[in-house]
Amino acid sequence: MMSFLFRSLLLLGSVLAASSAAHADLLVSDNYGGQVIRYTFDNNGVQNGASTFITLDGATGIRINPLNGELLVTSQSFGSINRYNAQTGQLLGGIVAVDHDNNPATAPIQQTVGTPFASGLAGPSDIKVGPDNNLYVTNFTGNSISVFSQTGTLVNTLGGLMGGPGNPNFLTWDTSNRLYVSSFNDDAVYRYNTTTSMFDVFASGNGLNGATGIAFKGTQLLVSSVFPVVPNSGDPTKILSFNADGSFAGDFATFMSFQNPQPTYPPFFEANPSDIVLQPDGSFLVALLGQGQVARVSSTGTYLGPYAMGGGIVTPTQILEIAAVPEPATWGALALLAGGAWCWKRRRGV
Repeated sequence: MMSFLFRSLLLLGSVLAASSAAHADLLVSDNYGGQVIRYTFDNNGVQNGASTFITLDGATGIRINPLNGELLVTSQSFGSINRYNAQTGQLLGGIVAVDHDNNPATAPIQQTVGTPFASGLAGPSDIKVGPDNNLYVTNFTGNSISVFSQTGTLVNTLGGLMGGPGNPNFLTWDTSNRLYVSSFNDDAVYRYNTTTSMFDVFASGNGLNGATGIAFKGTQLLVSSVFPVVPNSGDPTKILSFNADGSFAGDFATFMSFQNPQPTYPPFFEANPSDIVLQPDGSFLVALLGQGQVARVSSTGTYLGPYAMGGGIVTPTQILEIAAVPEPATWGALALLAGGAWCWKRRRGV
């Protein structure tokens, strides 16, 4: 007869296999909606839930702090990087005074933004962990990149008065640890030169209009062009591809406005691609600002349809994948296993 211990091990294996098969949840910032939405999926990768995870005016960049696992969210409205519990969305800290309109003549607004990771920034947008384990933050209205230690200490500032990207937006690094920054205002991507401590234009032109999300596909850099050549024309918007030397490689993906004929936010009349996130199978997730969805795009650039949508999202801005919360059945099986193991030990007098 099969021993209880062996049966328990089989059950544990099946539970862990089911848990590991669960698709990661998505946290998607919604800049104009002032929130972060959490999307959940079943084991087949089909969306089965959408809810407001965090409420924060101007929520844009989202990243996990490697130091302590806290969720960091940038607020362009408050010029801060706020701290949250990554599993529950609970704000960490208390109430602070924030000069919302940057006008010294008006009293600061008492706003529940907790004890921020950093404050006093100028339109913080993207936030990513660099090869040096520091946190890099683009200041969209400050035309600079702030570099923080994982404890929140400012260790460097790139660009700004030294020149560089206008309205820096998204960040990424190549395999040689060189920093690339998209410039919304300059319709270009800049690369940081560590020898001169200056930014050089890496890629521009070829229909790039409002550079936003950037990600590498092998040695090629993919860049979201948030507007078509003629904004608000209803023409397709694109993700462009550039070679390792910055030369134009071609259009990678094209998004038609009729993929969702009712834009979720009136200023965006096309699909308006933003963040680009590479998936293990070589496909991509793309946040479509004007369509209220995170789209799936194949490794060859084919639009495969929505991956996540709904939940009251207005402008999907940035994407972060986090570990899925186990299903109730998983917790139940683990609890049953633990209880059975305790009884078995009691019977054996262990």
